[in-house]
Amino acid sequence: MAIAIWGPRLSFWEKLGYGCILGGAMGNGIDRFISGYVIDFLDFRLINFPIFNLADVFINIGIISLLISAFSQTPNK
Repeated sequence: MAIAIWGPRLSFWEKLGYGCILGGAMGNGIDRFISGYVIDFLDFRLINFPIFNLADVFINIGIISLLISAFSQTPNK
């Protein structure tokens, strides 16, 4: 929390990215701490895709947001 308040100024995409990654990691961590394992419940059998959970979705959204941030910043002159 202190880093978010007094740390460097971040763009919207960076805030979204770091927030989603932290939230997803905490979700998987809490699940593993309470249950001893992570519960994956989203299964799309029609396209033969791995089973995953919402925390995994948020981690991927965070990575995509950070990539958007990295490629959309203008170089310093």
